[in-house]
Amino acid sequence: MYSDNENVDKYQISKELEKFFPYFFHDRWNLRFCDRRTLKRIIRKITSLRNYLKNKFKEYFIFSVGDKVLSISQINYSYETALSLLRKRFLWENKGFLLYPCKKVNANNFTDIDITDEVICALESCDFIKFEALLEEKMRYHMIREEEEQEIKLSYFELYINVITAFLKKYPKFKEYSSKYLKKRLFEEFYSKRTLLDLHNYIKDLLLELSKDLFDILGTSPLRKIAEYIEANYYKDLRLKEIAKEFGYNPCYLGKIFRKYMGENFNAYLDKIRVNKAKELLISGGKVGEVAERVGYKDIDYFVMKFKKYTGKTPKNYIKEITGSL
Repeated sequence: MYSDNENVDKYQISKELEKFFPYFFHDRWNLRFCDRRTLKRIIRKITSLRNYLKNKFKEYFIFSVGDKVLSISQINYSYETALSLLRKRFLWENKGFLLYPCKKVNANNFTDIDITDEVICALESCDFIKFEALLEEKMRYHMIREEEEQEIKLSYFELYINVITAFLKKYPKFKEYSSKYLKKRLFEEFYSKRTLLDLHNYIKDLLLELSKDLFDILGTSPLRKIAEYIEANYYKDLRLKEIAKEFGYNPCYLGKIFRKYMGENFNAYLDKIRVNKAKELLISGGKVGEVAERVGYKDIDYFVMKFKKYTGKTPKNYIKEITGSL
C-alpha cells in the first residue's frame, strides 16, 4: 500500500490494516497471501479497505498486488513485483489498484506508428469505433513498452496538437473554435494526470468534443447512422448505453450530442418514432394491445400514456376520430 502524503499517520493506518487483515498483516503496510483461490475475495476486501481509509483519512491510497506465486518460499518474489509496479504506477494504476500483468508481451513486436492521420480520418467520417480502437492501441503500445511517464505524456500531447493543427490547415473556419482547445488550463490538466488511463480518457474526451465543432463546420450530423439504426430497430428494447457501445461513443457524450443535433433526448426521440408507427398500425386495423407490443411497449398502460402524451388522445379515441372522418 502507498500514499503520496509522507505526513500521513502511518501508525493509525497500520492499526486499521490489522483490523481488516489480522492474520495476513506483515509490516510496513504489506499484506502477504499465498492462497490463489482467494484472490478475488481478497481484492474485494482490499477495495472495501481502500474506500474506508480514503473516507477516514481523506488521503489517496494505492494498493499494489504482486505476481501470484505457488508457495510461501516465493513470497518475496511477489513482494518485489509489487514494488516494481509501484515504481511504474503511472502505467498500471486503475482506480487505486496496481495488478501485475497476467501475461507479458514481447515489446519488440510493437513499433511506434504515428496514428494522427488515422485519427483525423476517423473523426471526419464519424467512425468512433475506429477512433477508440486507435487510442486503445496507442495506450497498449505504451504499456507494453513500459515507457516513462513524461515520454508518454509528450506523445499524447503531440498527437493532440497535430490533430488541431491539421484541422486548422484543412478547415479555415475551425479557427473560430480552436481557442478553447489551446487554453493554458487544458495543458496544465494534461500534464497533471495521475495515470495513463486518466490521460487516455482525457484526450479521448477532448477529441470527441473537438469533433462536435467539426460537424458544425461541415454541416453534417454525426448521428445520421444512429438515427437510421433507431428507425430500423424501434420495436426492440433500445437503450442509449447499448447504442453508445455499438457505435463507439461514451454514453454521457452521446446523450449530450443527441439532444444537440436531434433537438430532444434519446427517449423522447424513440417514443415519437414508436407512436408514429403505432398510428400507422392502428389505422390499418391493429388492436391496441398488439400494436403496443409491435412498436416496442410491453406494458399496454405505458403505451397508452405515451400515445396520449404525443397525440393528445388515447389510441381508441384516435381510431374513432380517424375512422369517423373517413
